[in-house]
Amino acid sequence: MLVLLPKSHKINENNFKDLSQLKEELFIFFDASYSESYHEKMMQIYDASEFTPQVSHYTVNAGSIFRLVENNFGVSIVPTSLKLGYDMDIKFIELKNIPQRTTLKIVWNNMNTNPILVNFLKVVDGFISNFRQ
Repeated sequence: MLVLLPKSHKINENNFKDLSQLKEELFIFFDASYSESYHEKMMQIYDASEFTPQVSHYTVNAGSIFRLVENNFGVSIVPTSLKLGYDMDIKFIELKNIPQRTTLKIVWNNMNTNPILVNFLKVVDGFISNFRQ
């Protein structure tokens, strides 16, 4: 998991100690209806840090979270896998000492003969291989 902050935020990798430093911040959340299990994991992270986050926005889209953070509407915690592919005025701080992890799943129809699916699965496999390194 990563803390997602605007680039101009005073907290950075060098002065970050733990999540409680952000207890006065507004947070941007994935909507709980999007994934109840993910929401539960997130709340476990805050419970362990002994505060309840003040939520400014809910969304079901990672890009929206990133844009809201970039424009100083709050901070967020996102899965590490979302770090790739965004070029915005944001910064990430890895939460190294937490037990919560997310699981990404891909489902497809084995009967689908569309060649794009084969290429897509190759890309996903390459992503997973690179991510584990």
